[in-house]
Amino acid sequence: MTTTAKVVEILPAEAMPEEQNQVKIVVQRFSRHRLALVSLVVVVGVFLVSVFAPQIAPLRPDEIEVGNSFAAPLSASEDTGMRHWLGTDQIGRDYLSRLVYAARISVTVAVTATLSSTVIGVTVGAISGYYGGRVDAVLSRFVEFMLTIPQLPLLLIVSSILLQNPETLPIPQVIIRFMSGIMLLPESQTRQAVLIIAVLTAFGWLVTSQLMRGMVLALREQQFVEAARALGANDIYIIFRHMVPNAMAPIIVEASLALGAYGVTEAALSFLGLGIQDPTPTWGNMLAAAQAYMFEHPWLPLIPGLPIFFWALSFNFVGDGLRDALDPRLKL
Repeated sequence: MTTTAKVVEILPAEAMPEEQNQVKIVVQRFSRHRLALVSLVVVVGVFLVSVFAPQIAPLRPDEIEVGNSFAAPLSASEDTGMRHWLGTDQIGRDYLSRLVYAARISVTVAVTATLSSTVIGVTVGAISGYYGGRVDAVLSRFVEFMLTIPQLPLLLIVSSILLQNPETLPIPQVIIRFMSGIMLLPESQTRQAVLIIAVLTAFGWLVTSQLMRGMVLALREQQFVEAARALGANDIYIIFRHMVPNAMAPIIVEASLALGAYGVTEAALSFLGLGIQDPTPTWGNMLAAAQAYMFEHPWLPLIPGLPIFFWALSFNFVGDGLRDALDPRLKL
């Protein structure tokens, strides 16, 4: 009786294929999108300006220089000698200071609304897709019904009601104080911003919920889910430990686009007088104040209008780059 010996050649460690890091792959794919890189620099710049607004702004946003209204950009004050790099508005407030503080408020509103709506949408969509049956039917029909309603008119109506009757929606005082510290606003004005965040969140989680539901429906019959059930994992653990992390790629892209959209929506509400009100500066109410004087001073609407434009455009390019970077079908 003979046996055949098989010789297995063992490759040296350096000859083995190197395991690729997923984060590195995503970064390399994103870096190939030049417009996304430039847009990311713009977004980071806006975030830094908003964080360091008290240090960057030369004056307080509500400080008035009497008799120096509509000062041209780069002009200097006759009384103090201070240069107004972007000029002054109709009552003599420094435009650069107001623009910087407006960035802090607009960015805070957009980021907070995006985080809130993403958390709600991910939770509702994951539960709907995982359990299916009656739970899925009820939640899906509610989401579909809400999506059939024209969002902008409903948003305007709800915003008007809440701003005229702020006590309709009770907000815990701890939230008001926390947001007041972030946005550097008095608590009375902070309540307006929190109400806008609540309104944007109430209508912003619907698309995220549908995306998450579709991803979970595709994942719930996968082998790793069956293995987790066989090991005794409960539903909550499976949903938030296995389902949600594996379905986050389209959610991240959608959240990046939502940041730009929420910034524009907040500006639109403030422009129409249904958002944060003057003297609190936001890009929207600065644009609304400038429209009455735009023919005599054509540079005024450009000062708040350009940040709104670049904010929305940058997040669209960043979302496009993230979509390409997170797509597993693309080769490196």
